[in-house]
Order: sequence, then structure tokens, then C-alpha cells
Amino acid sequence: MFKEVRPKDDAEWLEMRAGLITATDIGVLLGLNKWKSVAELIEGKENFKPFENSYTWLGQVLEPVVVEATNKVLSTDFALFEDGSRSFFMNEEVRLGATPDAGTKTTLLECKSTKPGNYLRWAEWPPAYYLSQLYTQLMCTNRKTGYLAILSTNLTQRDENLNIPIHIHKIKRTKELDQIFLDTVKDFWEAYDKGKVYRVNRKRAPNIELMLRFQTEKIYE
Repeated sequence: MFKEVRPKDDAEWLEMRAGLITATDIGVLLGLNKWKSVAELIEGKENFKPFENSYTWLGQVLEPVVVEATNKVLSTDFALFEDGSRSFFMNEEVRLGATPDAGTKTTLLECKSTKPGNYLRWAEWPPAYYLSQLYTQLMCTNRKTGYLAILSTNLTQRDENLNIPIHIHKIKRTKELDQIFLDTVKDFWEAYDKGKVYRVNRKRAPNIELMLRFQTEKIYE
């Protein structure tokens, strides 16, 4: 069972994350995130150093905007999980956890913002590691469906009609994908505890990506 905890501060939250595979890590283990290796993932957990650049800073600042924009175009009632403290969902036995951005009692919203070029490229085919991140959050919070909203940072508009540059995808869980994710986390920790190198199954990665995309539909652009 996953439980919701409220870390007292960022230091405690980061300490909790260090002993778990998190939603942002899972794409690395599944072979869906080409920007980070397993070695870098492990190094980050064993020797954590705070990291922030203009992209990560802007992404955090714009989370409330993405929530507001999503609610406006979909007539939903998503709200940020953070209300002065983080909501962290974790299972210490499985050693898996997630910090979702926003949600309701039945679903989640993952908030992303990006530059115009990425926004256009991702309109039909969002990054698979974003989908795996959201999928892990659904597992950790015991929700069946989630929304991935990607907002463009280019807000140029030439007419008076409100045009919010956002596209939104909806993803649903399946038992098969749940098991793949859980088995992957188990395999990683078994290798790590034995001092062995966890090797990403690159041959399986395209199939997992297709399974995620098969469960995903674009609902707004």
C-alpha cells in the first residue's frame, strides 16, 4: 500500500526520495529517457546536489498557471497538491514514490511548460518519459486516469479571442503496465542491493512506449 506523507521541509523530502525510485526516475529504468543514464540516477541518489536552471525554475513557477489553464479549457477543478507542504506518496517496501503536481479525488494532472519548438513537436507525440512519470504517479496515488498538460511559453496573440497555447493528453492505467513498472523497480533494487549494475532492456523499451501511447489520447489542443 502506498501512503501519503507530508515532509516537514525540502531536506526531508529529498531524503525520502533518495531511498526510492520516483516517478521522474522510472523513465530511465524503462529506457524511455535518453537524457539520463542509470549511473547518473544512482549518483544523484547517493551524492545528491541541488540542481536548478532556468527551465526547472520556470517549470515550477508556471505550475499554477498550467493548472488554471487546464481548468479553463476543460472546465475541470484540478488543484495543486502543495498547500504550504508537499504531498509525497510512497511505498517503502516496493521502494517507489511520487510527488504529483495537481489532481482531484479521482484523477491527476501533470503540469509541463516548454519552449514553442518542443510544444509543436509534442502536440501529437509527447515524450514517453513524461507519460511514464504520470503513469507512476497514478500507481502511487491509486488513481486510474491522469492528464498531461503541456503549455507553450510563447504567449503571443494577435486577436481578441483568448487562445491558450496548451495541449492536453489523457492516460489510463492497465494491469499489464502496472506489473511492468513494478517488476522494473524490483529488478533495479535487487541489482543495486547486490552491488550489481542494472541494465536497461533497450529491446523492450519501444514496446513499453507503444503500450503507454496506446493508453493515451489527446483531448485538447
